[in-house]
Amino acid sequence: MAPLNGQPYQQASNPQAFFEEISYLRDALTRIQNEITDIQKLHERSLATIDEGSNSTIQQQLDMKVAETSKLNRDLASRIKNLKQQSINDPDKAPQVGNLDRQFKDTLRRYQSVEAAFQRKTRDQLARQYLIVNPDATEAEVEDATNNANGPVFSQAVNLILPLYISTC
Repeated sequence: MAPLNGQPYQQASNPQAFFEEISYLRDALTRIQNEITDIQKLHERSLATIDEGSNSTIQQQLDMKVAETSKLNRDLASRIKNLKQQSINDPDKAPQVGNLDRQFKDTLRRYQSVEAAFQRKTRDQLARQYLIVNPDATEAEVEDATNNANGPVFSQAVNLILPLYISTC
């Protein structure tokens, strides 16, 4: 799908190559936006899942999506930068490249927002779970637990309590 046999736009005098590159970059931007939506859905599934096995599978899928999205982001950033440098003095091309650059930056901001929201929701969830398992915990203890958490608190509590329960039966 990449124009010019997979090579980024490099010919300032070829308008067809320019428009093919713009089309390719718009398609790539749409792919990145779809990847971000997929990442957001995986985040939601991760927060809704209690089972560690399912969470592990979701985390693997999430890691693959994040790596793929990062690769697409780097490629798109490089190609936009190249296109921007080559069309800076062309009043017909510069606005199109500028618009594409703004859309890309908006997409990056959305991605950062999705990641920040997930981190906040994860911390909130861990704090709620910690307070259920340790109802007398102080704010400092909850803060310390959420900063040093190694997974869902419920699962950790069950893993600690279950062997004790079985040994008393």
